Amino acid sequence: HLSIELGEEDVYSGEALRMLSQEPYAGCAFPLVRDISFAIMLGNGIQVEQSTATTNIGALAQRLKEMVPMAKACQLYVQADGVTDHGTNRHIKDLMTRLFQLASEVGLSYSNLPFNLRDIQLDGVHNLVSIKSSDTECVGTLVRLARQNAPTLETLQLGFSFVREFTGIIQETDGAYVEYPRLTTLYLYPFIDNFGMPPPVFKGAKPFPSLRYLRFTCAYPFGDDTLFRGNAATLEHLTARLSAPATTMLRKSRVFSPGSHPKLRYVRVYTGGGSVPSVFPSYVEELRFVLSIGARASVRIADISVPGTELTRVVASLDNLTSLQSLSQRETVLDLWDTITLIKSLPLLAHLRTAPPAIGSLPKGVTLKGLPAYVVTKYALLSKEFRHWSIQYPDDEGDYDDDDDDYDDAHYNDDGNGSLKKDSFICILLLALVCRNFVRATSCRAGDEGPLEMMDIVKASKMFKPYASQLRHFQLLEGDE
Repeated sequence: HLSIELGEEDVYSGEALRMLSQEPYAGCAFPLVRDISFAIMLGNGIQVEQSTATTNIGALAQRLKEMVPMAKACQLYVQADGVTDHGTNRHIKDLMTRLFQLASEVGLSYSNLPFNLRDIQLDGVHNLVSIKSSDTECVGTLVRLARQNAPTLETLQLGFSFVREFTGIIQETDGAYVEYPRLTTLYLYPFIDNFGMPPPVFKGAKPFPSLRYLRFTCAYPFGDDTLFRGNAATLEHLTARLSAPATTMLRKSRVFSPGSHPKLRYVRVYTGGGSVPSVFPSYVEELRFVLSIGARASVRIADISVPGTELTRVVASLDNLTSLQSLSQRETVLDLWDTITLIKSLPLLAHLRTAPPAIGSLPKGVTLKGLPAYVVTKYALLSKEFRHWSIQYPDDEGDYDDDDDDYDDAHYNDDGNGSLKKDSFICILLLALVCRNFVRATSCRAGDEGPLEMMDIVKASKMFKPYASQLRHFQLLEGDE
């Protein structure tokens, strides 16, 4: 990797070129360098004739090409702190174009650029295979760049502030649809809002027919199945955040109908949380649909995060969830019996994320002291795949509104001092008795003495004294995972 800082005046005046053409840089070349990054510092009051600046920019680009002849990736950081004379930056388009022409994979970030420079159209940049940026300031420049490189692009990774900005990827200014025939990887970063407007619909558009990797950590941006059209035969990895309306729309569109997506191997779907509506409790069909995405025969790794009170019943009613390995459900407290049902219904489940569990109602005739013997007898060898239980709270990842009473800590199995209640420890240990490879649980509120606290319960409780040898290696650790 090679990093170079360029001052705007040095570039336009020819000083940067002179420096790279003299000792110790004269004749230097770095044939092994594949990645190059430029920090471009814009300034004020630069008085250079246009023809002179253009000539010096071209000569500098040629010198850089000689220095890094095998460069594949070029990252530009354009900073304009304190720039007020916008007219002095008339050559920045030419400079950025020439630098991007050095590589086929490009990235861009802006810092404090005047608004008139944030939407630069780099007409001379073609044949790119990759565009990556999470900086929303430069999205106007990159949307145009993506469209003009649509025939060759293979990777597109962009951050947007508004849904309407992303529509520019799909549609030309004249309304014509854009197709990316070679694009295999599409990553989209969060949108802020659509301001209550209905999500856009693109009837007949099939912009990404070769997509293999699709990831959107924002809410689904469209009112139809645009992102999934034409790529059912190629899609392999899916990471998606779905609101209730988006889930309903995709279900009704039959995007993941039986037999489709034969190459889908990795699925990670989030529902609810953050600004995404978490209104699934009564939407059994939507819940069933989300779970079915990760239950396809081709899927090897599936991680589904779902809210709602219907989870256990829906999972138990499905007989094809053989691929689901990771499940998250943090909005509703599951009791011991719900958790056992989930693990029993999901034969490959290895990782479970939930709120602190409760014991729930005891079976008729069973006392708390006799609960371990009951569980061991009734659920012996419940699972050999289950390995890790992550106990999480709504605010662990900043996904929920702290002011919402529905997510108050009192709702969870918490002792009010930020520690897990004894009931939660008991649930964890009971599962450890019947899941042979379950030897680790984590909690963001376990505390530094988590493992000792767990063993104290084992040793002090008459409940678990007969099973102390089986639990001696079990640990409750502090952390998210």
